[in-house]
Amino acid sequence: MGAQCSIDRKEKTRRRYFKIIRKQKELYLKKHQLAINTYNFKNWLKHMIRELKSLQEKFPEALWPQELVYLCKSWKRADLKWRSNVIWYNYLHSYKSNIPLPDKTVTNFKLPLPSTFQVDSLLDFIKTHLSHTEDHFISAMIFKFTDSFDKQDFPKYDIKPIIDEINDFVQLALQTLLNYYGGIVRDLIKKKDGDISDLILTYTISNKIHETALNTYLEMYKCEESKYQQNIEKFQYLKCKDFGIKELFQLDLHLENAYGASIDKLRDIEKVNSPIEKLNVITKAAVEICNCIDFIWKENDETTQDDLIIDSDQILSIFMYVVLKAKIKNLRGHVKMIYDFGRKEMQNGSMGYYVITLEACIQQIEMLENQEGFFE
Repeated sequence: MGAQCSIDRKEKTRRRYFKIIRKQKELYLKKHQLAINTYNFKNWLKHMIRELKSLQEKFPEALWPQELVYLCKSWKRADLKWRSNVIWYNYLHSYKSNIPLPDKTVTNFKLPLPSTFQVDSLLDFIKTHLSHTEDHFISAMIFKFTDSFDKQDFPKYDIKPIIDEINDFVQLALQTLLNYYGGIVRDLIKKKDGDISDLILTYTISNKIHETALNTYLEMYKCEESKYQQNIEKFQYLKCKDFGIKELFQLDLHLENAYGASIDKLRDIEKVNSPIEKLNVITKAAVEICNCIDFIWKENDETTQDDLIIDSDQILSIFMYVVLKAKIKNLRGHVKMIYDFGRKEMQNGSMGYYVITLEACIQQIEMLENQEGFFE
């Protein structure tokens, strides 16, 4: 009898809990009903087809506009599981508890919500959607574009057609994504439209597109690249002091592989495709310079924090050492991809400063005639 009463109490508590949840959700949906209902999937598909028609006129030789028109006409799904999924994500974050989360434990609860709801931002949440090419329209759209784009031929000595088509597609995909999710989430996405553009671009630049762009840059700057590679090999023997690096930062006096972590990190630029990923590699390579110096001096009581400030001249000199030792082929092409395909906002601040410094290193190495050239 007592056991039955205990079960009944648990059942009543469970029902009361779900009743509260349903009530909260109903209030939330009612509050945002107008915004949620302003979006019509079929009308939006017609609008997108009109946009694609204008892109067909702009790029008459391109395959992807027509392929995307076919995709629109054949897409019969309403994608409600994805679109309502984002509304539910926003609901959860709107009513997120202020109680701090407990420390992570080995033992865990099996909850009825998917793990994607635990991501820290709407951007990361949408990222979890973009691998579902079969039933998520934006994901299918990106896949169709890259598949069609990979089959196109482009001039060997002109990067502009590639830039124009990719940038126009990214803008189309961004507007499509805004309408796809629509309603209350549209405003949230618009506040992060730059980050969303970067995300779309990251998924758009396939290995083939990346290879095509780099090969085009290589053809455009063939003479400069030849001179750069010659000097990279010619001046491998140089030490930190030969670059005008001050003694405190001449790590080759202490280590055989000076600035090795920064050199290895910079080489990762060849392993990533998108401008934002390349920019992140350069930034991390810069951070590794500081880590390498810290490794030698942070426990030294005679060295002050002011001693370890790296000014702009020293940044250039150390970066030049790192670039020379990294021996990266077509490094100029990777930097050009950041400038030509990335957002202008990415080229500002400290991240942009590192890219400009890297570009200056490439140019100076190209112009070297002798060891003394580093100090001119």
